[in-house]
Amino acid sequence: MNRFSIIKKIRKENRLLHIFGALACLVIVLIFAFALLPKTHKYLFATKNVFSTSCDKYKVDQYYRAKTLFLYDYFAENDDGRFYFAPVENNDGEERYLFIYMPNKYNSKAESIIYQTYDYIDTGDEDVLTESITCNGYMTTIDPKTTKFFNEYLDYAGAPQSEKKKACDTMFVMVPMQEVLLSESTLWLVLEAFILGAGIFLLVTMFSKKHLKKLQSKLAVENMTLEDFDNEFSSPALNVGNVYVSDKHIVTASANPSLLKIEDVVWMYPNTSYNSNGAATHTADFYTRNREFFRFNTKTKEQSELLCRAVKERQPNALSGYVIENKDMYFNRFNELIDQVYNRTQEAAALEEAPQVPEEPTASSENEDLITPNNI
Repeated sequence: MNRFSIIKKIRKENRLLHIFGALACLVIVLIFAFALLPKTHKYLFATKNVFSTSCDKYKVDQYYRAKTLFLYDYFAENDDGRFYFAPVENNDGEERYLFIYMPNKYNSKAESIIYQTYDYIDTGDEDVLTESITCNGYMTTIDPKTTKFFNEYLDYAGAPQSEKKKACDTMFVMVPMQEVLLSESTLWLVLEAFILGAGIFLLVTMFSKKHLKKLQSKLAVENMTLEDFDNEFSSPALNVGNVYVSDKHIVTASANPSLLKIEDVVWMYPNTSYNSNGAATHTADFYTRNREFFRFNTKTKEQSELLCRAVKERQPNALSGYVIENKDMYFNRFNELIDQVYNRTQEAAALEEAPQVPEEPTASSENEDLITPNNI
């Protein structure tokens, strides 16, 4: 049968905490990726090419990648960019016009692409397709004014009315990468990267022993090592949930273990509290001569009482129960409490160890010894 090891139990709990913490970080990152930051991630991970997708399948607010090789011309502009139209196809393979809004930074390249488009139409030579604009973007609805400007452009160019019907129902808006990274979502991306890094850190450090340093420092005060402590709990006197009791200590087998020296306890009581929903929380509360407070969570009131009884057996002079007298003594007559728990205990022990001197029998007692039922 394997020997119980409280240190192994603590290490196991620490590893589980790291694993669950890393999983929680991953879940948060996924929530950011697919719920809180849809635009940024849809932009970064856009897969459909807008020019190789049927215009009948365009979806508003969906992000597309684009490599622009053909542009007919621009028909309107504002302070930030220009409205171009480019050739695409519908489900039946018929030509349609896709409106494309490009920021001003692409003006020079866009003009070169317009020239190469008409060169290609005239010659059919693919070697003329030397310029391109690669930029992801999203599909949006077309403002009526935009359609009006396009129609006016066609009228000015002398195009037939049938050309107006070739315009797609949606418009493609190019969004340069730097605009995405410099937008409000930058903060969320940094936060997401930080949380992901925290998750990776938790996984990398799950086998670290740093979580035991606090326990080691407490044990060092008692001139104990982790090995000594492990031996003390090889056969715990009591185990309630993750709380273990030996003859000298109470400890929680958790990633951040709480260690209480039973000898230091001067007041204890089982406690039950209720939240606003009526749910009960059970604890065993302990106060020490160093003015420290320890609270151990349990599942039931009976378990809390069991913990307190186990400590009371090992520290019999400590106050027990949450009553006014005990509270008053701890908070207002602390020196008297210390005297009661420790000094009087020592006095009682000294009396027990003192040799007992037998009393000499008196004359009357000697006579009484001679009385028998026969001489009455």
